[in-house]
Amino acid sequence: MKNFASRCEVSDKKPKYSFFASLIAHKVIYFIRIYEKQSIFVALQKERAMKIELKKWKIEDKDELINLCNKVDRRYLSNHIPAPYETSDALAWISKVRQIDGIDGVYRAIVADGKIVGSISVERRHDIFCIDGEIGYMILPEHCSKGIATEAVASICSTAFFELSLRRISAVVIADNKASIRVLRKNGFELEGTMRRAATKDGNIYDICILGRVLLPCPI
Repeated sequence: MKNFASRCEVSDKKPKYSFFASLIAHKVIYFIRIYEKQSIFVALQKERAMKIELKKWKIEDKDELINLCNKVDRRYLSNHIPAPYETSDALAWISKVRQIDGIDGVYRAIVADGKIVGSISVERRHDIFCIDGEIGYMILPEHCSKGIATEAVASICSTAFFELSLRRISAVVIADNKASIRVLRKNGFELEGTMRRAATKDGNIYDICILGRVLLPCPI
């Protein structure tokens, strides 16, 4: 019985190599995770290294504007932008905004690493609402989700508050446009209300979110 028990105890012991296999597996997983974190860090660094700036539209930018308006995702845009967008549309719009820029609105091309990748504006509202401006923007699909919109919104809000003497900036966004709402919330816009079933686009009916950012008075 003693010999049998002894043999059983020996047979129940795990082989020594299983410990080393487990140790190696943990090491491999550890280094994979380190590599993944480094890859993410490098990607973030590349995004941060991208030079983002806003510039006033010029007649010479008409081809970039045409390309933008014909390629942009229109699912959540209003229908006032012609489709297809042609040279005459670009020339007319650029001429118009150059006349009223700094008076009734601020209109800027979004430039990333020297190339126009989007458009952004804040337009003054009228009558008793003239201290409020409405923000709108669009970016080429291949340049979305890179932090460009967030930086562009921050920049133009500062410009609009200063140049147009606004007290608030409003955003009217289709509720399904979660990405745009996130961009605005990152820039201090607060959700102020929802208009239910207030808009129609391509046969669909949408709720509309109203967001606002208020210029607070400076403390005395």
